Amino acid sequence: GNAVTVKVYGNIIRVSGSGSGLSVSGGDDWTGASIEWYHNTIINTESARGITISSYPVKFLTISNNLFFSDDGGACFQVGGNAENVIHDHNLYYKEGTTNGDDLVSILSPTTHYTNGAQVQAWEPTAVVADPLLVDLEGFDWHLQEGSPAVDAGVVIPGINDNYNGNAPDIGAFEFHG
Repeated sequence: GNAVTVKVYGNIIRVSGSGSGLSVSGGDDWTGASIEWYHNTIINTESARGITISSYPVKFLTISNNLFFSDDGGACFQVGGNAENVIHDHNLYYKEGTTNGDDLVSILSPTTHYTNGAQVQAWEPTAVVADPLLVDLEGFDWHLQEGSPAVDAGVVIPGINDNYNGNAPDIGAFEFHG
C-alpha cells in the first residue's frame, strides 16, 4: 500500500448528470493512505452526488468544513463499503426542494438507507442542515450571503484555514467578508 496523505481543499465543484464531485473507490492503491477533504463547495444537480466513498481500504478519510448543496438531485454524500475510518465534522448539507432534508446522505453499508436532516445531525453532531444562503446559485456566485448558517460554523484546521475572518472558519470554499 501507499502511506501517503492527499489533501483536497478550497475547491468549487459543480456536478451534473450521474457522477460524483469527489470520489474514493476501491483498489489496493489506497491501502494505508490518508485522504483529507476540507473547505470545498460542492453543488450537485440531477442524480449526481457530491462525494462518493465506495469500498476502499484507506487508512483515514477526513471530511470537514465542506458545503454540500443539492438542487433536488442525488444525495450530498454517499458512503458505501467500510466507513469505519471516516471522520466527518462541521459540514453543511442542504437539499433544495425538501422540507426536512430527505436523502441528504446515503449510507450503503451495512444496509441501504437515506438519512433526513435529524438523522444527519445524529450521524454528524456538528453538521449544519440548512440553506447556506448562497449569493446567486444560478449565476454561479457561490459565496456566502450575510446571515448564512455556514459563517463561523467551521472548525480550525491548522495550516489550512489559519487566516479566517470572525469567530471561527466558515464552511465551504469561500470565507465571508461582510
